[in-house]
Amino acid sequence: MDIKLIDDIESDDLATNLTNFSKEELKEMIVLFDFDDELRVPSGKRNAPNRNEPYKYTVHPETALLYTLIKLKGGHTHAWMCDRIFGGSDTRNQHIYRHALSYLAEKYHALLGIEGLRNWVNSFPRFAEDIRKVVASPRRRFDRNGNFFDEPAVPFNPEDFAIVGFVDCKDWTIERPGQGPDGQHEGATRKPDAYIQQRSVYSGHHKDHAVRTLALNLPNGLFAAVFGPCSARRHDLTLLEWSDYDDQLMMEQEQQFDLNLPDPQEYQKLFKFYGDSAYKGVHHCFRCKHSPAPNAELTHRQSEENRGMKKVRESIEWNFGKVRQLWGTAQKRSFKKLLSSHEVISQEIHVMHLLTNIHTCYQGSNVSSKFASTPPKVDDYLQMNY
Repeated sequence: MDIKLIDDIESDDLATNLTNFSKEELKEMIVLFDFDDELRVPSGKRNAPNRNEPYKYTVHPETALLYTLIKLKGGHTHAWMCDRIFGGSDTRNQHIYRHALSYLAEKYHALLGIEGLRNWVNSFPRFAEDIRKVVASPRRRFDRNGNFFDEPAVPFNPEDFAIVGFVDCKDWTIERPGQGPDGQHEGATRKPDAYIQQRSVYSGHHKDHAVRTLALNLPNGLFAAVFGPCSARRHDLTLLEWSDYDDQLMMEQEQQFDLNLPDPQEYQKLFKFYGDSAYKGVHHCFRCKHSPAPNAELTHRQSEENRGMKKVRESIEWNFGKVRQLWGTAQKRSFKKLLSSHEVISQEIHVMHLLTNIHTCYQGSNVSSKFASTPPKVDDYLQMNY
């Protein structure tokens, strides 16, 4: 197989198997990403006539995009990509891959950051209504004998329901840092600070070395924001505090909905993201299930609200699952060497979330179907016109 341009792909089925997108979608993405007609990719080597300027490869933008998508989807090595699909030098293609990753991560950094999150605020009333309708509808389930039964709905008044999305953290496993001996000679000791390096990214919850991201998920199936990655040792609340999402959402809602927030009653009008018990605490725009006070029990209504929200909160796990399903690189720890390629790891994580959002804009998702919430068109999403 020799693929350099989109038209070299024989069919839409092959394009989807290789990149997750059809040929027409790929061509539209080339236009929307606004690549130059020819990419000049720095190689890291010095140009012979002028030693002060790095040598640059000339690459067609379609080649760069296809290489990036195919590598992210399959999780293949650069050597495999060269032998089976693209040919050429794996060193050259590695520079092309990193250049394309860096371009997409930098160009759309705001889209998955605070600026992109604030742009979603004007759609919060619609998102709250989409979630309320699902919570207020009966749920068909199986009993222990395999028979259907309808679980009672949990009705909410539209003016009292303020959940617009869901929040959670995700761990992405990496290669154990500092592994191996310090040298090839017999009797070599461990590398200096190996223990500290490994403990610094060790997650006691999953018993693995990983980095962690914080994500906000909307009922239209899109990630509204992704913060991180940072060490998996850090608690979810720590990432939430570092992200500053709570204060930014509060200030944006105060401005857009004309709230008088010094008034305690006005805080009840803020729209919120719903998370698990890890997000327990005093927040303006984030909350979790109701918890009983010491020596007290939940009211019947509070228990019903917890039951109703439990069946919809799991949707954020579907989105994380979609990222892992679409992009094989998300499951390959052997490529994630934190000490030598921490920047590439961060860019890959953000680009995979970006491409997952684009895939949802094109083809929808389980989340958007569950909440009957239509994602925006791709061009509107990339330009933040939603």
